[in-house]
Amino acid sequence: MVRRCIVNIMINIDILWFVVRWSAAARIKYQCIHS
Repeated sequence: MVRRCIVNIMINIDILWFVVRWSAAARIKYQCIHS
């Protein structure tokens, strides 16, 4: 089983992680699907 999380907003994973690590308050809604 591989868990894949897709961000609702079309942005690079690097940017997403950067934002999350830089500011925890700036969390983006993401959907995790079990494949």
